[in-house]
Amino acid sequence: PTSAVLYPPRPEAGLPYTASLHTDIPSNAASASPVQGGPLLGIKAVGIVSPIALPSRTDSASLRAALTKGVAHYPLSPLPDGQGNVFLFGHSSARASESNPARTVFTRLNKLKPGDDIEIMYNGVVYVYRTNLVRIAPPEDMTVYFATPRKMLTLSTCWPIGDPKNRFMVEAEFVRSYPSGNTSLAGTSS
Repeated sequence: PTSAVLYPPRPEAGLPYTASLHTDIPSNAASASPVQGGPLLGIKAVGIVSPIALPSRTDSASLRAALTKGVAHYPLSPLPDGQGNVFLFGHSSARASESNPARTVFTRLNKLKPGDDIEIMYNGVVYVYRTNLVRIAPPEDMTVYFATPRKMLTLSTCWPIGDPKNRFMVEAEFVRSYPSGNTSLAGTSS
């Protein structure tokens, strides 16, 4: 796979995003319809819970379709159980006129602060990342490196909310992982 790539196609491509797990995500959390047994993204600090779509191709149609399911994983980046920088992206449009059910999944991403934890539940394991950088990236600075010496996570959405002019980027370092056990999304038992 490529070690670096420019941010995926323009925001209108609607990239899918990942969802994670946290046992006490608020009931009013921004979310998308869960994918039964699939990966999840959870960010307790800002009330985000979403399924993570795993498209196998990088063409616009595949990425756009993935974004209708929640947060999307960019196929050339590693998955949480691999080495490198996991790249997830999602929509942040508050426009009710848009038919995408996952259009609001990252509308609160800009509330994330350094030190906030991000969780990804994938293949029976919860991967915990700690936010260390939050920034707005102009179009000429939207490169995401996948081959990194340490395990990382990068999240991205349009900025300002719903506007493809810039990207809101979050970088987080891997902290730990643990078996998910019988816990499912939002703390209910499976």
